[in-house]
Amino acid sequence: MTQEQFIQATKQAALNVAGKYGLNPYVTMAQSALETGWGKSAPGNMYFGIKASSTWSGKTQLLWTKEFINGKYTSVQALFRAYNTPEESFEDYAKLITSKSWFKKALQYVDNELQYITEIQKGGYATDPEYITKIMNIVATLKKKLILKP
Repeated sequence: MTQEQFIQATKQAALNVAGKYGLNPYVTMAQSALETGWGKSAPGNMYFGIKASSTWSGKTQLLWTKEFINGKYTSVQALFRAYNTPEESFEDYAKLITSKSWFKKALQYVDNELQYITEIQKGGYATDPEYITKIMNIVATLKKKLILKP
């Protein structure tokens, strides 16, 4: 899948959850682009790499992933959420960001992509120390290619 194909395939889902939940559509798409390699890998329609905790009652899948642990990347197996459609993945991501207290501060900065993603990472979303830089680079790419308005 090319970047353009990914954008066309996910744009409406990102706009839908941005409008419904008050999220930043560029950051939402950027996170999805990073997590899937621009749509190249989305097993189980998993567009955000959300792990399945003991409270998750939906479908799951056991996958290998890399986590940044003790200063280095480590391959680990983890149980992830799985979905019937990409739209379900976007909806679940939006519910996670808006319902968990550790992400609430991010919602104060929805119009400031850098602060918004910084607060999401501070909430524990990603272990990669370069996560914010990677997301902001993708946001810049997306802004060159399209205008998103919820």
